[in-house]
Amino acid sequence: MNETYNNAKDLICNVMLYIVLFLYIYGKRLSALHEKKHYSIYFSAAAVFSCYILSYFSLFLVGNPTNISRMFPVIFSLFFIIIAVCLTSYQKIVLTLKTNADQEILITRYEAERAYYEDVEKSLNDISSLRHDFRNHLLVLDSYAQKGDLENLKTYIAKLNKGLTDIKLIKSQSSLVSAILNAKSNVCREKKILFTAKCTFPYISISDFHLITILGNLLDNAITAASKISDGQIILSIRQVDSYLEICCENNHAEKIRKKNEQFLTTKEGDHIFHGIGIKNIKKSVNELNGTIDIKYTDNTFTVNVFVPNYR
Repeated sequence: MNETYNNAKDLICNVMLYIVLFLYIYGKRLSALHEKKHYSIYFSAAAVFSCYILSYFSLFLVGNPTNISRMFPVIFSLFFIIIAVCLTSYQKIVLTLKTNADQEILITRYEAERAYYEDVEKSLNDISSLRHDFRNHLLVLDSYAQKGDLENLKTYIAKLNKGLTDIKLIKSQSSLVSAILNAKSNVCREKKILFTAKCTFPYISISDFHLITILGNLLDNAITAASKISDGQIILSIRQVDSYLEICCENNHAEKIRKKNEQFLTTKEGDHIFHGIGIKNIKKSVNELNGTIDIKYTDNTFTVNVFVPNYR
């Protein structure tokens, strides 16, 4: 029936409920990250142990009334500090793990896309080489035709067909930009999207990592939106404006633009590994380059304007 003990007991119960709620919320975040480390178990044990010691000392003080007025505030303050430090550390670890997970995803995507674009660039070089030598190929075909050598003529034509394509190459002063644009142009062709790209810049001084993040995500988002309507269209412009590179991407769409806490919500299905990265990481890369980004949209158009420093 000791009033001090009852007050201490109520306080301890409230603290324990807060700890349980805290660990539950951040434990779910850890689970979402698929972490194998047992951070939640370690911190739960530390919190329970602290509460147990706190409870024990409260009983000890009740049994020694002369010590209550002098020791009770000190003991409580000490263990509340311990609990606060544990919970704060736990929160920072969870946030750090989440940041690392996002970074790993971005790096994985960068490496995958870089390898893909290198393959595309090699294919484009092969096509360019084939077109460059086309006059010589015509001479060979003419020679076979004049000799009446139909067998070799058919064989040679078959070889040429393997290398020829109806792709209209998009060329620029950057091999990586050309590879990205031609790769996305192929996707647009498959999805029946009209894709127009105009490049007027002398060079690119932006890192490949940031270039793939910005340009790749801009076009991925535009393709996702434009593919959901029958007359999908994407207009891309990359040009040098003074010492800045301007990247402007405009597409039409039919879906309602969704935002939450000033963040755009993805409408993509599947690709859960990269789910929701798009606009967020474009903004992150632009900020790291000390650039600016402007997003405008109407009921049927969505436009992103990016300005980033581009000088040697």
